Amino acid sequence: MNVTIDNKRVNLSDKDVIGMGGEATIFRYKGDAVKVYSQPTPARDRKLRDMIAACAALPNQVIAPRTLTFDKSAKTVVGFTMALLDPNYVEVRRLSTKNYRATSGITAREVTALFLDTWRTLQAIHQAGMVVGDFNDLNLMFNGAAGKAPTEMIFIDTDSFQYGAHPCMVGTEAFLDPLLYGVDLDKAPIFKPEHDWYSFAVLLFKSLLLTHPYGGVHPLVTTLIGRAQGRISVFDAQVKYPRIAYAPELLTDELITCFETFFTAGKRMVFPEAALCDYLNGLRECANCGASYPDSRAQCPICAAASPTPPTPKLGGQVAGSRPIFQAGGNIVAWKVSGETIRLIARENERFIYYRIGNGATQRVVLFDALSNARFTFLEDMIIISPAPDSDDLMVVDCSTGKPVGILKTTTGRYGGNAPMFGASTRHLYRLVGGYLMRGSIEQGNLLEQPVMAAAENQTWIQVAPDMDRVIGCFRVYSAYSFFLLDGSTRIDAAVTPLDRGEVVLSITAYFAPQSVLIARHTQINGVEQVRLDEVDLKGRLANARTVKAEDFDPLEAHAYMTGILLRASDVGIVQERLNGGRGKVFTQTETFVGQGDALCAYQDGLLVKRDDRLFLLTL
Repeated sequence: MNVTIDNKRVNLSDKDVIGMGGEATIFRYKGDAVKVYSQPTPARDRKLRDMIAACAALPNQVIAPRTLTFDKSAKTVVGFTMALLDPNYVEVRRLSTKNYRATSGITAREVTALFLDTWRTLQAIHQAGMVVGDFNDLNLMFNGAAGKAPTEMIFIDTDSFQYGAHPCMVGTEAFLDPLLYGVDLDKAPIFKPEHDWYSFAVLLFKSLLLTHPYGGVHPLVTTLIGRAQGRISVFDAQVKYPRIAYAPELLTDELITCFETFFTAGKRMVFPEAALCDYLNGLRECANCGASYPDSRAQCPICAAASPTPPTPKLGGQVAGSRPIFQAGGNIVAWKVSGETIRLIARENERFIYYRIGNGATQRVVLFDALSNARFTFLEDMIIISPAPDSDDLMVVDCSTGKPVGILKTTTGRYGGNAPMFGASTRHLYRLVGGYLMRGSIEQGNLLEQPVMAAAENQTWIQVAPDMDRVIGCFRVYSAYSFFLLDGSTRIDAAVTPLDRGEVVLSITAYFAPQSVLIARHTQINGVEQVRLDEVDLKGRLANARTVKAEDFDPLEAHAYMTGILLRASDVGIVQERLNGGRGKVFTQTETFVGQGDALCAYQDGLLVKRDDRLFLLTL
């Protein structure tokens, strides 16, 4: 793509794409980022010209437009340049994900400090005459690098801010003030600062308690939007509180009252900074689990709420077996099931521990100090480790002897500039190198590999089946995604349903069955999040496709799959989804021991359930 920056003709390459939105593509260019609109308009031109001067008053925590970018003729404004964030910056939505919190070690103390920084930045934005408007968990970032506590939040997508006569034309449903539901946002500047403070309160609530303020299950009002309109918060007596969430006692009574003012009483105001400061200053650390909690509480709410061994449930009048398999000394942050063998990494006392469970024995190997954002996969008893998002390195540690032995170090390519791409079957390591997807085996400390297919640099996503040499992946070219299936050495194009115009892919995962693959894409369109489920056979043909509510399938990677059927854990029990759109089933009798956020996997003659620090087997 040819554009003009600072009166110079510049070619922005596909390999330099670092982000995609519903209306623009973001490229890396030298030490900056360049945002280029897919449909430049005179209205965008006028807004950017007006905003650039005003952005000089904004603090450094706002990634604002710096200079205009023109088309190759240097006549039409097509975008702008801005500061480039390093790959360690992640979306604030990570803070409301239990697995990320377990991996990173971030507690309520760090969350509160981050939101105090956000509070001050938001005040500065309002003082500059701007309103964020579409204030959501994707346009607020923090530095998740290992080794130091995050202290500041960064606002991105600032060209969508409402400013002067220029409206913010969209709002993300889960964070939009219910007072604006049904309002046509693109006709005029509708947003007010009070609407930003509502969104701030939602983000803070989610980040502290890991649930939306209108989360949980209500017997009559089943949608988040309906609950928000009715002001039926998660604290309502009729709402079943989510199992995945932290206990409300993690908050002080004063902070709970603040949230009830927004979500139950429906009042709008600047969120009280003093309440946040008092909360932060009154936190203490639990000697047992390391969590931060109010010193006004008699005990740590997280330890007090630790789930006991699940009871034996009854299903359809028959007794179902539930037996414990394993309990770690801390949260399980990675796991893999291959046949009868379970391998996992747990974070215990700020150390990563490797466990191998099988043949009636459990092996335990102490690895190293815990790293924030580290990612793992398993190649038999070798662990492949990506230490951080800003690193291309892959480290291979052999644990077969009962002691960790580093045997080699290599690298891999990234997807979108910030996610190292790699995976392992039971026999092979897959990584991206020099424009190729490589498949290799490790023999006597050496990596022996060969290219299996060409790959688009920085634009290839892959996922490897845990127990067979099968890979699903895609190439991204701007907003177009081309999926492929690699079965052994055979590469096949995989058909998936096309995205709608303006639809953005937030994340992708895949599930494997012997004769099929299920591709799950978490997307957003017009402020509404959804999940596309596309099932393809081994010839790449689309067998079934459904679109479902994102909130029901969170976290995306936690479900159990067999051809035609997906099983997911929910707060009303295990739910069976039929991918052909047929009537599903809820095993309501399992409500007593599973909840949303529990991960499921077929194992032996039942379902293996992973919850926080433990595994147990459910047989029906």
